Amino acid sequence: MKVGYLGPIGSFTYSATLAAFPDATLIPYASIPACLKAIEQQEVACSIIPIENTIEGTVNASIDYLYHQAQLPVQAELVLPIQQQLMVAKENQAIWQQSQKILSHPQALAQSQMFLEKNFPEAILEATPS
Repeated sequence: MKVGYLGPIGSFTYSATLAAFPDATLIPYASIPACLKAIEQQEVACSIIPIENTIEGTVNASIDYLYHQAQLPVQAELVLPIQQQLMVAKENQAIWQQSQKILSHPQALAQSQMFLEKNFPEAILEATPS
């Protein structure tokens, strides 16, 4: 069975898809609409998309597409506990607390807001895609 997910490999959606369908062929998509269109176009049997997270709330792109554009039923819900990681280049390991710029997905920045404010109050936070 082919199962779509909001990619790339290593994303939280990838982890959720792997947990739900360990034996499936996993197909990454670059956007939530692309995941859902893949079902409509019969490229995949189903897709895993984020609907909500406990800190940032509803993932509006998912709800909006499901409500306004798709005729797809929600089949199941999977709760996936997550942990964010702060990574630095190897040559900066000893001075990681001096980081002046932190790049991450907007959801990750929001989920890590208290940690970042406490440990990097002067750092520039820059949102990036997955």
